Amino acid sequence: MTRGKIIYIDKNKIMYCSCEFNGDMHPEHKGDQIIENFQNGNFKSVTAYEKYVERFNDRNFGYDDISIRCIGLEKNEWCIDDNYTDYLYIINGSESEFFIIQKDEKSVIPMNGMGIVRFHTVEEILSPNYEEKMKKLVIEDGEAAAAIDELKFRGKLRDISRIEPLIEKFKALWEKHPDLRFGQLVCNIMPEDKLYYVEDDIMLDRIQKWGIRD
Repeated sequence: MTRGKIIYIDKNKIMYCSCEFNGDMHPEHKGDQIIENFQNGNFKSVTAYEKYVERFNDRNFGYDDISIRCIGLEKNEWCIDDNYTDYLYIINGSESEFFIIQKDEKSVIPMNGMGIVRFHTVEEILSPNYEEKMKKLVIEDGEAAAAIDELKFRGKLRDISRIEPLIEKFKALWEKHPDLRFGQLVCNIMPEDKLYYVEDDIMLDRIQKWGIRD
């Protein structure tokens, strides 16, 4: 039976180590679930890691006790010479590189990377690919990609209460100029080359100023 553990290194140099899961833990079988979760960017914190270990156990093993051990590290490194578990899936959630020491060699897991260890050997180092997946979702549309980057930067959705006053002001302006087409009026308010990126508060201000000119 192929055994495996899921390990997370946090920014305080604390190593969180799951219990040893016993059965099909190599990367081509149950380990693939861990790799997929990592590549989707879902190991963002200790809490996210702990919740995933619980879900992983419920889905695959159903152990009653899945206690997670916490080990304080003096440095951002760990020697695997004494490891006897078939596979270790080590996620580096620290804010710097993490070193895996094996005999006289060192392997580097980059920040936010994953190292896959088989006994005393680092088999593979992975980087998360969730950003690449997001780019594929927009089918190489440069403007849509820019919008996604902006949302990622903001980290939250815009305030929904901004919508009604903007629509009301535009409606009132359009009723004063019913002969103008929708697109024609919009382009009169804001040049077409700037329309995609303009914020709603600026658009509202332009609508109000355009109405004052009448």
